[in-house]
Amino acid sequence: MQLSPEDRDQLQQLMASISRHVAMAAFLPSCQAMPEDIPANGTVSFVQSPDRSLLVTNAHVWNEFLDMKDKVPDAELVLVGAGEPIAITHATPIAVDLGRDLAVFACDRPEEVKAIGKEFYSPKVWPIVPPEDGDDVVFVGFPGLHRCGQGHKLSVVASLLAPTVVSVSDRSIRLEFTNPDKHVEEFKKGLQPFGPLGGVSGSALYRLTPGTNALDLTGCVKEAGEDLTLIYAARLDCLNADGTLQS
Repeated sequence: MQLSPEDRDQLQQLMASISRHVAMAAFLPSCQAMPEDIPANGTVSFVQSPDRSLLVTNAHVWNEFLDMKDKVPDAELVLVGAGEPIAITHATPIAVDLGRDLAVFACDRPEEVKAIGKEFYSPKVWPIVPPEDGDDVVFVGFPGLHRCGQGHKLSVVASLLAPTVVSVSDRSIRLEFTNPDKHVEEFKKGLQPFGPLGGVSGSALYRLTPGTNALDLTGCVKEAGEDLTLIYAARLDCLNADGTLQS
């Protein structure tokens, strides 16, 4: 299957639109470390609530960084974009919920996010609405297998995935690629064959309005199987406007 030029262009536009609202969160051994020294990464999503600018990721991403910092005191957690990376090493979470696998931080200097070419997504309705079975959803994250460091240069490649919601529980969303003819479109040459999604944890999940590129924030990706048959996301309707999470 090959996309038509029109469909390919629409897909690129959708990916560019969503990519503005997420950034790779890179684990660095120190602020002097080189790009090839990055051992792991996650994703952080930028959300504008009615009250404040928020950084949203998974609790396990934040805790894995804290574990690394316990072992490597100089470790840094930085958000990568078009400009100088933003360090969030010393950020204080507003909320960390291990059960939901969510971590939320206040962003008191949103101008720094704009400086790396990113923007905060403003949900169309508040509170956020969870998806329903059968909804088409999309997310953009940064799989570690597409992260490449050479010298002082770090190559960061975003990936867009479009699964379907197959079930919704009180806290989680289960996603699958239900189309047996799922298509992989490559916009950059020379990438490794698409595979495990380690690195997309923390990616904002959007409901996609059929026939349009209209987005509606609904969750936060937290887990993906190695064979990509199953993906799980946390529901975000528990997010309060002040960044706290409902009990």
